Amino acid sequence: MEVELTSHSLERHVLPQVRAFCYGDAEDDCVGHLSRGLTISKEQATTLLHHVPRRVVVIANRYDVEWQTSLKALGIELVVLSVFKSPTGVEAYFLEGVLDVQKESLGFGVYSAPDRSVRIHSSTILPEETIQIFDPDGVLGSWNVAISGKDTWITKASGTPSFEDGSYLQLIRSVNGELRFRDPRTR
Repeated sequence: MEVELTSHSLERHVLPQVRAFCYGDAEDDCVGHLSRGLTISKEQATTLLHHVPRRVVVIANRYDVEWQTSLKALGIELVVLSVFKSPTGVEAYFLEGVLDVQKESLGFGVYSAPDRSVRIHSSTILPEETIQIFDPDGVLGSWNVAISGKDTWITKASGTPSFEDGSYLQLIRSVNGELRFRDPRTR
């Protein structure tokens, strides 16, 4: 999230910053800052920085069509925050815009090569049936879902997945319902 005034230069200030957020790599000191700022452990901050997909949103003080067009071209959303203050000091906030959910994380699992299965926590809501899931390389496959106690087992219906035994995978659902395994070590 980047908070900006529309009096700042879009080309010289805003766009370079948001490009860095979208495409740059976090510096080593970011872990400490994030850990302290969110009051989470350094391990959690490292996971957040290196394994969770990023989305960038710019919050501005007023709407500007040029900003909207330029940011949208980079896949960045724009919302406008207006602050109102009464003579007695009471503040009111008005937020214009919508943050579109493009995909959601259903959870993380571990791949077991002998079972050809990904074991994920049973809190992941999946139907106990055969479903289609894309692998990290974009190959669509059929997978059988079985729930057993605290675990949901997602087993390749035929063929051998290209995952290494013991690898961690994230299951992502896109806004159109598409399921995809993602290697959380990559962006």
